[in-house]
Amino acid sequence: MSHEDKSEFYVDEQLRPMQQIEGGGGPKKVYLQNMPKPVRYFGYFFVIGVPILLLALVIISFFK
Repeated sequence: MSHEDKSEFYVDEQLRPMQQIEGGGGPKKVYLQNMPKPVRYFGYFFVIGVPILLLALVIISFFK
């Protein structure tokens, strides 16, 4: 019996409504090109800007 088969048999009737409401599934991959422009630019800042700032911090602290 696999793990999935065991989870089908476990049903807590008192928690069933909450489990159905909160059952959105696991985290999903985020595609920035599908986001609105302000959110997309904010995401681009973190994806590109933060590593550049960290690299600048390392370089500045190395020469100090």
